[in-house]
Amino acid sequence: LEMKPKVKSIKVDEIIHKACKHKKISKLTEKTNLELDLGLDSLHRVELVSNFSDVFPALEEAPLEEMVSLITVGQIVDYINEQLKKKTVAKK
Repeated sequence: LEMKPKVKSIKVDEIIHKACKHKKISKLTEKTNLELDLGLDSLHRVELVSNFSDVFPALEEAPLEEMVSLITVGQIVDYINEQLKKKTVAKK
């Protein structure tokens, strides 16, 4: 995954590849669309959100509707970074 996020992009990449086991993915970018490019329907996206919550505990309190509405890999990375930042600020 070619990004410069605060989130370890390798984790995001692994989780998305795991969710797309039915389809061969050669390269993910920030613009990769979950539905159009990867064929993930709403049920698969809910499963993806669950997997992200397992890896990034800061997402456990994030509204499911917000996470499921994210449509690109870049939006997911930005959202995770935002949630992690909120969690860090709240701890201070």
